Amino acid sequence: KEVGGGVSARNVAVAMLVSAVLAVRAVLFGTDAAVALYYAVGAAAVALAWWGNSRQPAAVRQVVWPVALGVTLSVLGDAAWWVEARLGVTSELAPSDVVNVAGYAAIGFGLLRASARHGHSRQQRIAGSIDAAVVFVAVVVVLWQFAIAHVVADASLPLGSRLVWALNPALDAAIVALIFRLVVTGVRRLEASVTVALGAGSWLLADVAYLVGGEFRSGSAWLGTGWLVGSLLIALACGMNRGTGEPQTPSEPRGGMGRLAVCLGALLVPAVMEAYVDAIGAEEAAGLVLVATMVLTTLVFARTALLVAGEARARARLVSQQRYSAALAAHSSDAVIVVSRDGRLLSDRAALPDMVRVDGDGELQATDLLRSLGGDPCEVQVTIERAVRAGGEVVDAELQCERGGVHFWIGIRAADLTENPDVGGVIVHLTDITDRKRAEEALAHQAFHDALTGLANRELFADRVEQAL
Repeated sequence: KEVGGGVSARNVAVAMLVSAVLAVRAVLFGTDAAVALYYAVGAAAVALAWWGNSRQPAAVRQVVWPVALGVTLSVLGDAAWWVEARLGVTSELAPSDVVNVAGYAAIGFGLLRASARHGHSRQQRIAGSIDAAVVFVAVVVVLWQFAIAHVVADASLPLGSRLVWALNPALDAAIVALIFRLVVTGVRRLEASVTVALGAGSWLLADVAYLVGGEFRSGSAWLGTGWLVGSLLIALACGMNRGTGEPQTPSEPRGGMGRLAVCLGALLVPAVMEAYVDAIGAEEAAGLVLVATMVLTTLVFARTALLVAGEARARARLVSQQRYSAALAAHSSDAVIVVSRDGRLLSDRAALPDMVRVDGDGELQATDLLRSLGGDPCEVQVTIERAVRAGGEVVDAELQCERGGVHFWIGIRAADLTENPDVGGVIVHLTDITDRKRAEEALAHQAFHDALTGLANRELFADRVEQAL
């Protein structure tokens, strides 16, 4: 059953249960029961991740299993840290640190494989990677100033510990940046991506809180809750967006202007951060603003170059298509024009085929084109009015014309597509049907005349008598 805005009652119950467990753990913080509950929830997250992976189609599991593995390694890393603490291991680079970093690597590998499933062009993949790099650098610059720099500079800590503690929030930012890349390049369903991003965000907040002050390094209920919530969210994402498993066709990349705004806005991060540091009187990391500005400027320049190159390619394709269409129209016995509902020509008169070409520079009406063919202008206006009344349905007409003493027939098909933003008028298709009309006349003559003498036969006599009666 569903409640509220379509959220399943089962999901609500699971969310309430998890909230209750986390609240109990916060109350019991500092006791052995809280530690046991922490690792029990972690084990549940691992089970949830692999269960969600098992429910996915085989092709999708190729993307999900690395994420499930990353959750598993993260929980195992926490467990290994607890064992090391009990055994008094003081190594600069402990096994638990290696396991945690491997967990981040597995999740990142899964996200990269998810991007590969969407079949985007090379230019789109490069653009998405640059956008992700901009987000990553901007976040890391802020983290370095307010959380990482003082830890790296703390000589009282072992070098390995400083490296790992500084690396954890940076890896969280890398996961968020990869999710950003996946979203902006056109992933069709966002639930799993957003859930992983929220999980990585929870890890990031907990890791930053761990670094900002010495009082956090002894641990707290809120830090543990942040790490648990992050693991649970990423594990939950493993069972989302179940599909057919077929490779997804590329969709349109999202937020073109938004992505550009993110890239340009990132250039303001170093300056804003410097102004904030000056305002609070804090110590600024040496050379950070200059290095960050140079890196972000380089990335934004590369992104802009891609946009300019993409625009040039689009313009070249447009010109090629226009030339192709003009060549077809010039050598075709048919003519397709677009007119307004009152008969005014909307098509480019320079692109009109020779069949209906009219000299002069003034405004043209559909009646002028038919008059150039030697037909009755009123007939084409009547056909246009019929098309307007038909409301988008195709209407047909056949008109007899004469030009240069030669009689011929023109077939007209018209449809009112004024409401279509890509057309904005009535499409009129003109084609020479003279051969068909002559064939019809020949068949009618053969039906009512003797093939040998050419004289009228009995069928014609009966037809005329029937008409007379």
